[in-house]
Amino acid sequence: MKRIVARRSRLEEMAVEEMASSGLDGVKAAGRSWRVEPKHHLSVPTDRRDETLEAARQMGIKTETLVSISTGRLRAELKEAAERAGRDTRRPYSEGTPMDGVVSEYVQQTLCHLTLPKKGD
Repeated sequence: MKRIVARRSRLEEMAVEEMASSGLDGVKAAGRSWRVEPKHHLSVPTDRRDETLEAARQMGIKTETLVSISTGRLRAELKEAAERAGRDTRRPYSEGTPMDGVVSEYVQQTLCHLTLPKKGD
């Protein structure tokens, strides 16, 4: 199983690279529509908890009742802020915000698919 997962990961990386270098937005193959989408990963280092709470306050995120930081909620708040500001959401959401450099964030390009309806359906 580990070999299969590793092989699939390598093939997915190759497909993402090929689609990016060729400028394709997506392709149709094997009854599916394939495209590359960004996947955001965010974490809050424990030693930066107080800095992160202060940055959240600066961004207008209500933090009075926070005891810990939910990275899922924080990622959603940063995504909304990026969309409102018209920033490219394929870039890290924290870029240009008080969270920039406070949270750890990276964007991974992933291969996604949608199963296409069969002809006649």
